[in-house]
Amino acid sequence: MMLKFIKIFIIFILIGFQNVFADVLKINDITFDSSDSIIFIATNSSGNDIQIKKGFLSNPNRIFLDIDNAVLTKKQSSFDFKNGKLTNLKISQFSTSPNTVRIVMTYTNKLQPENIQVMSLGGNIIIKLEKYKPSQDYLTPIYREVKSSAYDYFEKVQVTESETLSKTEDSIILAPAEPGKSLSSSMVTLQNEPVRINPPIKESKLRSRYFLSNAFVKQQSLLLAGTGIVNLEKVFYLSNPSRVVFDIPNAVSTARIRTQSFKLSENETAKIGQFEPTKIRVVITSPDADKYKAVYSSDLQNILIVREDRMKGIKLYANTSKMLSANVKTKNEYRNTIDTLSLDFSEPIVHSLKRTNNEIEIDLYNITQDNLLLNTKKIKTGNLKNTVIKRLDENGIKIIIP
Repeated sequence: MMLKFIKIFIIFILIGFQNVFADVLKINDITFDSSDSIIFIATNSSGNDIQIKKGFLSNPNRIFLDIDNAVLTKKQSSFDFKNGKLTNLKISQFSTSPNTVRIVMTYTNKLQPENIQVMSLGGNIIIKLEKYKPSQDYLTPIYREVKSSAYDYFEKVQVTESETLSKTEDSIILAPAEPGKSLSSSMVTLQNEPVRINPPIKESKLRSRYFLSNAFVKQQSLLLAGTGIVNLEKVFYLSNPSRVVFDIPNAVSTARIRTQSFKLSENETAKIGQFEPTKIRVVITSPDADKYKAVYSSDLQNILIVREDRMKGIKLYANTSKMLSANVKTKNEYRNTIDTLSLDFSEPIVHSLKRTNNEIEIDLYNITQDNLLLNTKKIKTGNLKNTVIKRLDENGIKIIIP
């Protein structure tokens, strides 16, 4: 009887340990954005219930983030920055009882600490060093006809090993994280923290301006969700089996979705891979691969890869927009006549672009069709005289440029 009791007791202990370790958050990777605005931390989680605490350190000015119940799966590291708002970032396993991963950032007077936001997005952690919004006074490319250079948005940083000294703190007052908001904190003094012990062991590159944090199947379509600014290269097609390939340059994907296969329908699948260090590749396998296109969200954060014959019934937007003006400007450059088409709207636009061998097809989904005829006359001039403008089923217009 006693032996049976001991066996049951041991089983309960093992189950308890299993549950504890199963719930530990694994910190798998840390990536930097060359805009000097975003730090992306990849984890093994798919939820948004990550507990993070923030505080300040003095002499020199630093900010630390403690990630609760977390284990660092890579080497603790120290990153030196030559330019920008940070001069150094350290990541280490700060404690093991309880498990805490600590990130310490040394910053310059260019950084306003109150602007820092820490968010959980699809199980990953996004640190915004400033209130980052794409500027409205320059053109953001969403499509490129030629392949991107691997170094479009790269900058170099030095990576060094580090070790953790004994933990000694004067005082800490911390507040839990709130999704999408900066964390409340107080000034503390830290006597010992991870320090550099070796010269640089390698050079690393700041990656990308877009971070893909999650992917979902919605109504037999693939929704890519991330942060930053997304754009695409010209799609291409493969045969045996029939596939279409979407390449997202200057982008990095969280490791978790690189190993998944997404089933879109009975005979259609999607796969996501980190094709190059700064290029994500999405491959759709389908007998109707040529029907797929990419639809951009109005803030350029998300992409829906969808078949055109499945568009009906998919909710793409909440607000409609009015076309305020349409203008074509012509100039001569290197013996060529170049026409620039500019369309101005009252609200951001949900849109798609599909390139074929002899035309570009642009769909603007949340556009009222009130002044379509007037704008058609303004657009069809010069090299654009054969442009076709059609109404979409509900709101929206289609522009086909030969």
